[in-house]
Amino acid sequence: MTKEITIESRIKAIEVSEDTSWLLARFEEKFTLTVEAVRELAAIVKRLDELDVELEINPKILAHFRKVAYGQVIPELVANLQGSPALLNRASMLPLPDQQRIANDEPIQLALLSGDHRAVSPSEMTPRELRQAFNKSAIRTNSEQVGWLRDEQIKTQAKTRAKPAIALDGKRKGIVVGDVFISTKDMLGYLNQLSK
Repeated sequence: MTKEITIESRIKAIEVSEDTSWLLARFEEKFTLTVEAVRELAAIVKRLDELDVELEINPKILAHFRKVAYGQVIPELVANLQGSPALLNRASMLPLPDQQRIANDEPIQLALLSGDHRAVSPSEMTPRELRQAFNKSAIRTNSEQVGWLRDEQIKTQAKTRAKPAIALDGKRKGIVVGDVFISTKDMLGYLNQLSK
């Protein structure tokens, strides 16, 4: 009963407060998962696993707590990246020192095709930049990133290559594909061969 009164009194204090800095601090405190909370949740998940208790929560979230529990992911990474699932998923597969860099939002060098590079904080990376910067188990080197960029450029060019234009040619009774004329007679012959 005392806990309910405490919660009710806090809610009443919030409803009448005009102290915006206190309200923002309370919001942040309640909205974010702290490193200590991640450690505790990871320990709970590990113990429930040992007791064969199934948890009915999002499997991806559960996987991160398991990785913390078994020392594969640092708790700071889960706490600091909880609002960036794509970055959290990629960073959780990196070696622990790299996870610490990402958790601290230390800039990472992003290579440019020109050979130059720029430093970008992981939290500010676009999905494409995340794919460029990280492979499945490491932060890519500048040369690996340039290779990735070239591969992406080739894929993009292949997708955007113009298909040859096809036009009807009524005067000659046929079609023009690109620069090649195919008569109706020839098309019928080709279609005939396909139907055999």
